[in-house]
Amino acid sequence: MEFRMLLVDDNPSDRLIVRTLAEREGILVHEAENGQQALELVADEALSFGLFVIDLQMPKMPGLELLKRLRRIPKYQKTPTLIMSARNRPIDVQLAVQCGATDYIIKPVDLQILKEKLNRSSKGSAENW
Repeated sequence: MEFRMLLVDDNPSDRLIVRTLAEREGILVHEAENGQQALELVADEALSFGLFVIDLQMPKMPGLELLKRLRRIPKYQKTPTLIMSARNRPIDVQLAVQCGATDYIIKPVDLQILKEKLNRSSKGSAENW
């Protein structure tokens, strides 16, 4: 079974960077430009995601709101979730973790660090986090 990731970011260039790296690692990437699109993909019973990568600052629905909603879905309560944001204040990281984030990476992303975080999730389970 292929490992699927849902990438949620309103910035096309950020999505391209993450998608390219993830696909090189053998991860099947689905994309959404905002939280509403992400929830529509998550509602598709034919899809099952092993990782979420979510930007914090997006139109229509902020990343933390999306994360809270994902954690209310039994199937995704423990799915590894990487927050990817330009926000680098400790309070931003703390809020993300309180809302259910598994990890946090600051934009612009260090590609080696991102690769390691993607591999950690795709090669195992939430316990690897």
